[in-house]
Amino acid sequence: MEDQYEEFDLRPFVELLLQHWKFIVGTAVIFAIATLIISQFMQPEYQATALLVETAPQDDMQFDPRIVSADSESGDRTHAYISIATSDDALQQLLDTVDPPLEDAATLNYIRTIVHAESNKDSQIVELSVTYNDSKRAAEVVNIWAEQFVVDVNAIYSQQGDEQLTFFEEQLAQVRISQKGAEQELINFQSRNVASTISNELNALNTAQSRYLAEENSLILLMGNITNFRNQLSEQSEPLSVADQLTALSLQTQLFNTESGFPMQLQMDAESLLGETDRNTQINRLDALLTTIDYQQGQITDALVALAPQILKLQEEKQILATERDGLNQEKSILDETVITLARKIEEERITSQNTSSGVRLVSKAAVPEKTENSSSLVSAFLAAIIGVMLATGFIIARDWWQD
Repeated sequence: MEDQYEEFDLRPFVELLLQHWKFIVGTAVIFAIATLIISQFMQPEYQATALLVETAPQDDMQFDPRIVSADSESGDRTHAYISIATSDDALQQLLDTVDPPLEDAATLNYIRTIVHAESNKDSQIVELSVTYNDSKRAAEVVNIWAEQFVVDVNAIYSQQGDEQLTFFEEQLAQVRISQKGAEQELINFQSRNVASTISNELNALNTAQSRYLAEENSLILLMGNITNFRNQLSEQSEPLSVADQLTALSLQTQLFNTESGFPMQLQMDAESLLGETDRNTQINRLDALLTTIDYQQGQITDALVALAPQILKLQEEKQILATERDGLNQEKSILDETVITLARKIEEERITSQNTSSGVRLVSKAAVPEKTENSSSLVSAFLAAIIGVMLATGFIIARDWWQD
C-alpha cells in the first residue's frame, strides 16, 4: 500500500499577513503604548526576605534519668513550618504587632496577598517574604514575622517556652501539698502506734512459750530416766545399794531443780538414812515422781494452749500496725522522690527554655530592598507588543477563513 501525503501550502497565509502588515504593526504598537501608560500609574512593589534555618541540638541535658524526654526526630518539618507561618493565628498576631499598622493590610485576606513562605528541603532553610509598596515597611514587617515565627516554632518543637516550665511548677506545687499531708498522717499514726508495747508483750509470751517447751522436753527425758531406773529396781531382789539410793536421790533432785513455775515438793524423809530404805519404798517414791511429772506435763500443756491464741492475736495487731506504717512511709518516700525529680526537671526546663542553640534560628534578617519587584516598563511593552502581534494575526486569519 502506497503512502499518501496531504500537502499544505502556507503561501496564501503569508501573503495574507503581508497584505495586512500595517494592521498587525499598529496593533502591536497600540498594545505597547497602552502597557507603558498603565505601568506609569502602577505603584512600585518591594520584596523583603528573611532566612531561617533548623539546627539540631548539640547537647542533651537530663538532670534526672527518671524523666526521659520523648525521642522526637526532626525529619522533614518544612511543610509544617510553612503552615505554622501562614496560619491565621500567626498572621493575626503579625497584624497586631506591626506598629504603626499597615495602611492597606488591615485584614487577614489582604495580608495573605503580600506574604509568602517557602522552604528548601535540601538545606532546611525557610524563606519568609513580604511584598509591599514601601521598602522600609516591607523589611520591618518581614523581620517581625520571622522573629515571631522563631518563638512559636521553638515553643512547639524545641520546648523553648514557658508552657512546659509552668506545667512542671504546677505539678510540683500539688505534690508538695500531698507531701505535707503524708507527713501529717505519719505523725498522727505515730501518736497512736503501740507497736513497741505489742512487741514487748509478744517477746514476753514467746519467752514463756520457749521456757515451757524446754521444761516439757526436760520432763520427758527425766520421765524416761525414772522409768528405766524403776524397771531396773523392780527386776532386782537384793537390798538397795548405796549407788541405787544415790541415783534415786539424783533423779528427785533433777525434778526439784527444773525451772518450772509450778509448785513442787521434794519427797524425801530427812530422818531416814540411805542404808535404811528398802526396795519397795524406793519404787513407790519413783512412782510418785512419775505422777508428779505427769501432772507437771499437763499443766505445761494447758499453759502452751493458752499462750497460742494470745501470741497469734498480738502478731496480728503488730502486723496491722507494721503494714499501715510501711504504707505511710512508702507514700511519703514516693512523694519525696517525686518532689526531688520535679525540682530537677524544673531546673532543666529553665535552662533548656533559654537555650537557643537548637531549633529554628533567624540566620539573615531582611534588609531594606532597593529594587522594585515590578517588571521593567520596556520589557512589559515588548511583551505587550508580541501579544498584540499574535492577536492581530489570529484575527486576520480568522476573518479570512470566515469570508471564504
